[in-house]
Amino acid sequence: MSAVRMLTRAVLPVVLVLAAGCAAVPTGGPVLSGQAAKGEDPLGDPYIRVIPAQPHPGWPPEQIVRGFLAASASFAEDHAVARKYLAPDTATRWGSDRSVTVYDDGEGFSLFSSYASPSAATVTIAASEVATIDEQGQYVTASQGDEVHLTFELRKVDGQWRITELPEGLLLTQRDVARAYRVLNLYYLEPGYETLVPDPVFVPVQSRANLPTALVRALLRGPTRWLDPAVRTAFPADTRLVDDVQVAAGTVTVNLDRRAERVRGEMLSALSAQLVWTLKQLPDMQLLRLQIDGQTVEVTGSTGEEALQSRNDWARYRPDGLTGDVPTYFVRDGALWTLDGRGARRAPGAAGSGQVALHNPAVSLDGQRVAGLDSLNRVVVGELDEDGTLGPALFGGREFTALSWDRYGNLWAAEKRDKGARIWLLGSDGREFEVQAPGLEGEAVQDLQVARDGSRVAVVVGDDKASRLLIGRVVRVGETVSAESFLPLATDLELVTDVAWRDADRLVVLGRGNRGAILPYLVDVDGTQTSPTGSVGGMESIAAAPGSPTLAGIQDGQVWRSADELSWQVVGRGSDPAYPG
Repeated sequence: MSAVRMLTRAVLPVVLVLAAGCAAVPTGGPVLSGQAAKGEDPLGDPYIRVIPAQPHPGWPPEQIVRGFLAASASFAEDHAVARKYLAPDTATRWGSDRSVTVYDDGEGFSLFSSYASPSAATVTIAASEVATIDEQGQYVTASQGDEVHLTFELRKVDGQWRITELPEGLLLTQRDVARAYRVLNLYYLEPGYETLVPDPVFVPVQSRANLPTALVRALLRGPTRWLDPAVRTAFPADTRLVDDVQVAAGTVTVNLDRRAERVRGEMLSALSAQLVWTLKQLPDMQLLRLQIDGQTVEVTGSTGEEALQSRNDWARYRPDGLTGDVPTYFVRDGALWTLDGRGARRAPGAAGSGQVALHNPAVSLDGQRVAGLDSLNRVVVGELDEDGTLGPALFGGREFTALSWDRYGNLWAAEKRDKGARIWLLGSDGREFEVQAPGLEGEAVQDLQVARDGSRVAVVVGDDKASRLLIGRVVRVGETVSAESFLPLATDLELVTDVAWRDADRLVVLGRGNRGAILPYLVDVDGTQTSPTGSVGGMESIAAAPGSPTLAGIQDGQVWRSADELSWQVVGRGSDPAYPG
């Protein structure tokens, strides 16, 4: 996620919604992880301040419930106005920070009331479920067709209807969520402690002054339950802030307690990288002063003066795993070609000779090795140099559909099967073994792309008529590797034909909506947005890399590229474009 800037004198629009409505600005609550409308400048976007309507005398039960739902979008003083719609004892025990249910209040929304007596009523709501956010902040997109059925019990209190029983947590519409929260990343480390992995979090935007402290406290609490088994942190267990994070003249001071004293050497650099990458999303952060129990700590490798760390430090931990000019690869007449500033030319070694007709190539992140599928869809691997060869078929000569490399130099391969997923891994030491994939039993894997950080994997399951995009975590325990806990993404697409990692936060997919054409889409891995981009007719394959043009292979045997996700230009004759990874 790129650094963001804050509007220093932003004018906050105020919208009054009549009757049971309100205006819109969230004011507190927990840091929630998951999904929200994501822009290039999430904190710079103006937001609408919610000014909730108070309950009016004489409002019937339906209007009280509608008013409560509208007022729930205001976080001011721990949802003080929303609590006025509740009976006094209910207002005291209502836990608004325990969970969030995101629902669609448009088509399909219904609200019914019934009366058990003149002073007791029940209001029932049925709506399409968009997502849930649990008490830790983990956001999970609902499956197509999921619904929520919510029941509110009401009775009269001093002659006015008030809610006495209601569902746990917050109930928010998609508009409420997009208006009230912005997505920022907490950064953790892959198991090798050398690359950062983003953990997207939802942050209420009303209290920006407290945002640095909220982010650091969330970082210290650790990753979401979903990501936790896949990543590590350099902070010792139970590390706490001594006091609030201070921001003055662009310098952010983080004062950790004495539990952090035992962190030394490279682990201290990793800890600093987690802090700098998390905090530099805030526009005011230029320098970091790291303190432990009030004493400033100098960290080897930082470039700031007087033991300060620059926002540009720790680039070697960058989550995207690629730096500088990223080479482009594609296939022409069965041979691997490469494209850079000097033009297009054959790749070195056997891969570029065409002696083994390749398709679906995958190049390792260091550019030293190449894998591809031969004419029988078998996996062949070799070195990408002048003397490089392509070895015999791997994994017992089975048929495969997709290949990709992680940061450890491991090659991931999805076996072609009608039913039941089988995922294989060729280790950097040359050993072959099967990746455990609980949750994919009975699924046909059409595509699989491991993230360049090696901690997450994007998978397409289904067939050529209907398929789904999933994201899973990669867990390493000893010599066992598993891809697990798959969550749905881009649920509004009925068919996905190809997927690539654009960067650590986004995927590019080829997909189709409701009976539409195959188009490229940007998909946020936090699940919030699926956005169509510019397209060219006949797209068959897609490739992407951070800071590089998106590439597409077209049915007419041409490779195209787009630097702005809108317009496309021809690269030349070829197919199956690829970037390292």
